Amino acid sequence: LDIRAMLLPHRGLVDGAHAAAFLRASEQAAIDTAEYFLGLIRQGLSDDEILARYTDAVYTTEVRDTYPPDAFLLNSSIMIALVRREIGNEESEIRN
Repeated sequence: LDIRAMLLPHRGLVDGAHAAAFLRASEQAAIDTAEYFLGLIRQGLSDDEILARYTDAVYTTEVRDTYPPDAFLLNSSIMIALVRREIGNEESEIRN
């Protein structure tokens, strides 16, 4: 897509080359995060344990400056649940 500008929650407006770079970085971050959650789920960790580890790993001072803690925790919890659900869907398809 030829995106010239994006309005990002917790960040504001990014445009031009910054928008393209953000999209590239976002794709890789989404893949890395899903793989991180998947690994911890397969180790048998609970959602709360995964959330605690993830928060310790990525909720740095830089992130805190632009991402309110309640929003971070809510969004991260949702992502964990989605990865867990996708694993269930994948395993269900394999059994069928």
